[in-house]
Order: sequence, then structure tokens, then C-alpha cells
Amino acid sequence: ISDEEKDRIMKYIKNGGYAIINAEYTTKETPNIKELLKYYGINEQMGNICETTGNYYNYVNCIVPQISTSESITSKLSGMLVIPYPVALSQVKKDSLRSTLKISELLTTSDGSYLKVDPSSGDGKKTEGDIDGPFNVGVLVTDKNKSGKESKLIAFGSATAFSDDFTSAGQLDNGELFSNAVNSLLKSDVKQ
Repeated sequence: ISDEEKDRIMKYIKNGGYAIINAEYTTKETPNIKELLKYYGINEQMGNICETTGNYYNYVNCIVPQISTSESITSKLSGMLVIPYPVALSQVKKDSLRSTLKISELLTTSDGSYLKVDPSSGDGKKTEGDIDGPFNVGVLVTDKNKSGKESKLIAFGSATAFSDDFTSAGQLDNGELFSNAVNSLLKSDVKQ
């Protein structure tokens, strides 16, 4: 995104707005997305996450994450999620977090996972320079501004997870996850 787009998105979220950001592996620098995520306590680490245990550990480009049941976005998912080409979303150091931020993990990898920093070889074997997990591939961030308005940001480590290939497959909950995320951000002005 451009500097102007980043500034508009930041202003919107800071003023009580809600947003979903779907990261994706790229070899291009994305400083504005990184800055936006970092403001909300998230570091985007480029590379592909590989699993060494659990489901799909032999598939270099896909993971089946562990699903948190503590947030409404993920608590009622009953099927399986497949997250293709995931990048890692890690929390910034606690001492640099604003006290108003609350970060909840939605989707995580196993302790045996690692980030393949240079996935161009197509080989999923861990090599020197790769980073040990676990990692987040889905997070919910809430923040309150000075006037008490709550902002929400949901970040996922794979935009491809919500493509037709993964949302139209009846046995996967990828579409339901995205619907839950969108529904959790809906605001209503209707007074009851």
C-alpha cells in the first residue's frame, strides 16, 4: 500500500475503526504494511512456515494450525483449516507494547514449526538461518484511543487461505473463519 493509503487506514483504525489484514509471502518490501502491523504490536516475518509435527507436516506450502477456542471468531469452528503459504505474525517485545493493546492468538503453529526464510528452493528442509516456531498465523488486536473508542484489527498470515480454492471446499472451515472475522467487526447503530 502507498504512504497515503497507510495513513488513511491508520487514521481510520485509530478513531475506532475495524480492519482485517491478510498478509502474504512476497519478495518485495512492504514497509507500510509492516509499519501498520507494528503499530498494533505485530511483526510480520517473511518466509514460509513449515511444520515438523501434526497434520500436513509433509506439505511444504500448507499448515493446519492449532485453533484457539477463547475468542468467538474461532471458538465454534468444528472442521479443519488449511493455511497455505503462511507468513509468521509475531508479537513485538512486551516492553514496547502500548498498555492499551490486547493481542489474542487465534491460530498458531506447533512448537516444532520453523520459518523457512528463503523458500525459493522449494525444499522444506530446515537450513541455517531458518527461525524456530511456534508462530501466530491469526491474531486479534484490540486497542482503545484517548477518547475511549475501541479499535480492532484482525491479521492473518495468508490471504490465499480465503481464496475460492479454500473457502468453497466443503470440508474446510476457511470460509467460516473469514465470515466469523467479518461478523465480529460489524457495528450496529440500532438501539434495542
